[in-house]
Amino acid sequence: MRKLHLTLLLFVASLAAPGQAAAQCRALLQGHVNFLARDGSTVRYKMTTNRADGRLVSFTEGTLKRKFDLNNIPIGITDVTGGGGVQLFSDRLYTHNEVQRCTFYSGLIRKPFNGLSPDRTEVEVLFVPGSDQSALVKTTLLSWGSVQQSFTGECRGGLVFGFADNIMFTLSFERVP
Repeated sequence: MRKLHLTLLLFVASLAAPGQAAAQCRALLQGHVNFLARDGSTVRYKMTTNRADGRLVSFTEGTLKRKFDLNNIPIGITDVTGGGGVQLFSDRLYTHNEVQRCTFYSGLIRKPFNGLSPDRTEVEVLFVPGSDQSALVKTTLLSWGSVQQSFTGECRGGLVFGFADNIMFTLSFERVP
């Protein structure tokens, strides 16, 4: 009987764990909003994307600030500059020639993520009203006609992640005092 009781207890605990992990979204965002209320503090982000068809992945980094509603209540975090974070795509290759201006290696070394050809992407991570379990993530690819994507993300281990249009997004954050 004792073994059955322990097994049931472990089963119930395992059911509660996903909800607790998902409930981190409001706490994660509120922590960043509170941190950003201090003078001179910033939150940097890194975002990766990976397409289901395997054609490309991307890497974006930028800086976030608090976003307010019309009543001056914080509703999340958004791009600082309005110009978006720097986004690089794996299908834009660079050669050694482009980096070193050396024609000898031209075409022999081809690497993804050409830093000489970045895009700009704006990111917002917002509270979902009435939910502790998710965050609304909006991205706008500013340099390609302001293409927008959004998804309801989950939060675990300090990360926000989710899917939009067969693309997986992950975001990490770094607080800088």
